[in-house]
Amino acid sequence: MTADRERPLLPGLTDPWPLPEWLPDETFYSLVSRYHLLSGNRLPETTSTALFGRRRSGYQHDFPSPLNAFVERSHERLGNSQCIARDRTILPMYLVSRNSTACVDAFEALATGVQATSLKYQLGLLTSRFRANHPLKACRSCIAEDVDMAGIATWRRSHQFPGIWVCQRHREPLLAASLKSTGVHRFGWLLPEAAGLAAEAFADQGADVLQALLRFAQIIGTWAKQPTSSLPPTRLAQIARFRLLERGHRNRSQLTLDYVHAVAPLRVIPELHALPSTPAEAMNTINRWVFAPSGDTHPLRHLSLIFWLFEDWSEFEDTARRTTTEAACQPALPSEVALAGDTRRADLLRLMAEGLSISAAARSLGIATQTAIAWATAAGVTVPKRPKKIKPDKCASLIEDLRGGLDKRELAGKYGLSVESITRVLRSEIGLAEAWHATRHSKAQTEARTRWQAAISAGKAKGLKHIRTLEPAVFAWLYRNDRVWLDQVNKAIAPAPHVHKGLDWDARDTVLAATVQAVALALREGEASDGSHRPLRLWQLYQAIPELKAKLGAMHRLPLTQNAIQLAVTHGPQDDEDRLI
Repeated sequence: MTADRERPLLPGLTDPWPLPEWLPDETFYSLVSRYHLLSGNRLPETTSTALFGRRRSGYQHDFPSPLNAFVERSHERLGNSQCIARDRTILPMYLVSRNSTACVDAFEALATGVQATSLKYQLGLLTSRFRANHPLKACRSCIAEDVDMAGIATWRRSHQFPGIWVCQRHREPLLAASLKSTGVHRFGWLLPEAAGLAAEAFADQGADVLQALLRFAQIIGTWAKQPTSSLPPTRLAQIARFRLLERGHRNRSQLTLDYVHAVAPLRVIPELHALPSTPAEAMNTINRWVFAPSGDTHPLRHLSLIFWLFEDWSEFEDTARRTTTEAACQPALPSEVALAGDTRRADLLRLMAEGLSISAAARSLGIATQTAIAWATAAGVTVPKRPKKIKPDKCASLIEDLRGGLDKRELAGKYGLSVESITRVLRSEIGLAEAWHATRHSKAQTEARTRWQAAISAGKAKGLKHIRTLEPAVFAWLYRNDRVWLDQVNKAIAPAPHVHKGLDWDARDTVLAATVQAVALALREGEASDGSHRPLRLWQLYQAIPELKAKLGAMHRLPLTQNAIQLAVTHGPQDDEDRLI
């Protein structure tokens, strides 16, 4: 007996190694779907139980879990859970710009299945305005090649990443599968030839759109191969700002128009509708992720900026290398330099280094002296002062008050100065503005926390939603500026008592039954026009009426709907799913 034969068999199987080997670029979901077909299992849950130990496990085509259970049953023959998640799922695309903690948590979620259901929320997919369902996609030419070479078509990983809608190998539009993403075969194991593939509408948009989508797909494909945490948002923003300076962008309105124009061909894809369509939306994206990056966002947002600013990934990499090299040779500039796309700030520092006074350098560049002082201070250059209104002793006292975070209007009254004079002092002392903002933020944080805890004490019996109505402005401030603390204290708030509102099941039944009858009639007429007279199936009805599937467990409350479904599907053989009603 060989060493393989000595290992335990998979549950219910007679061969210790019934699993097929990986095919090139194959996803994990595709491999299990091939096993399901080759094993002859009729029900999806038979396969799930054999490979994952549970009837409803592993079926997710994008983020499958728990991978540890599969690895244990396959004796790690096809790799460990980390390798499978990294090389056979789309997860790595979402981890390129994430911090190391988020990456570890994501891999752990797929490995153990713990919190896997909330992974999309943790990655920000549900609030990103981009789709989170990840439809299965395939290329018609790739299917033909797979069938010729291996006798069976597979799901290729390079096609599944969000934003990719053109096959990079054959340069043709990808087909999308409707059966899995609409929930018809939510727990099923499907291969391309049986997945209801259909072309997206963009296939008729012309060569320019196809070329743009191909270039975007090439950028996404290379991005997905980068190491996890290798391109954090701050690094991406630095590269983008450097590129804008290289291209000489000075006009803000033209900047936004260029971005909108660049991504317009991509927006023909429903998945990419969240990309900017107006200058205002473009400015919001640029300001948020180029000039003031903070936190995380969907990678498609970063990738759209790369698509706009760089012709291809090699150009992006070249700029990234030069960003690092040239930054080490030049004086550090504040982020505002990139914000305006204005090289005059760098010119100001150069002129001062050559020996010009601040006023002479300002005149040379055509800017106000006070503006030049503020720019130099922000860059860490001390500027000699010649006070006219504020004597040294008064100035020292004012600076001390500013470090204490006092309001500028209050200080203007105290020292008999204008608010503008206070602002000039704030901007002309190195580190003073940062200290003033930090102190004021700390005071605002303390006040907001105190008021929120008081609101919790006053309204905790009525739940979080009611508490928010007591202090809406405080909640908004904490949500934006102190989210971790806010989430922590909110966990202790008990949910409000549920007040059940009766549903009008009769009205719901009438409307749903009429919808089922209308859809059934339309489907029969469509088949009649094709010359086919096959009986309708239940899945055809709830694919056309998405809300119907959720009601199948409540048919005892919907007799009219139940009767309408029975009439629609009983004119032919039924499968197990049809008998659920």
